[in-house]
Amino acid sequence: LLKDIVTFLSSFSYYLIGTSISHCDISGNDVGWTDYPPTCEKILCKPPEEIPNGKYTNSHKDVFEYSEVVTYSCDPSSGPDEYSLIGESRLTCVGNDEWSSQPPQCKVVKCEYPAVENGMIVSGFGPKHYYKATVVFKCNDGFNLHGDSIVVCGENSTWEPELPKCIKGHPSPTDATPPNDAEGLGIILLLIITLCHKALVFYVEVLPLSIIREETTC
Repeated sequence: LLKDIVTFLSSFSYYLIGTSISHCDISGNDVGWTDYPPTCEKILCKPPEEIPNGKYTNSHKDVFEYSEVVTYSCDPSSGPDEYSLIGESRLTCVGNDEWSSQPPQCKVVKCEYPAVENGMIVSGFGPKHYYKATVVFKCNDGFNLHGDSIVVCGENSTWEPELPKCIKGHPSPTDATPPNDAEGLGIILLLIITLCHKALVFYVEVLPLSIIREETTC
């Protein structure tokens, strides 16, 4: 009917070329649609980029369809250190000649041995530490850890975050001995309870002895 509107949509894995909306209108002595119907073409991707020291699946294909996935992997290294894959290993065809991300890299990523003075490794032992290797530290007795106890070998062959330090210091408050004023407090309270015949103020918190003497009456 006159003034009717139609909207065109493409099917899954196809994209639309042309105008998606057309109107029924009068043109001279004729009644017709304002635009030619669009066409739908299949979404295809050209092969993704090749990478040094690596390869991807189905590399023999000249074209990839929408939502098709390729997976990258690194070649065996000819040297003493292995290659690490940096980036996304799986790429998906998400649009016409468009992949979901840039191709990854295959390169040697090796961090220096993570030595911390006055500290030790408790997890992540090994002579070599490659990409994403994780190491956990603790300090020797009498030293406090400053920084993060867990570090990871990053893609630039550096530890992330930087290695912690173990600095000589006092033990943590939970390990500290009680102050001199608090020593023997249990014996004193027991004596007060035994000797008193009148009012007694009881404190849950550890208080200095001077306060107990002032506010406890016998």
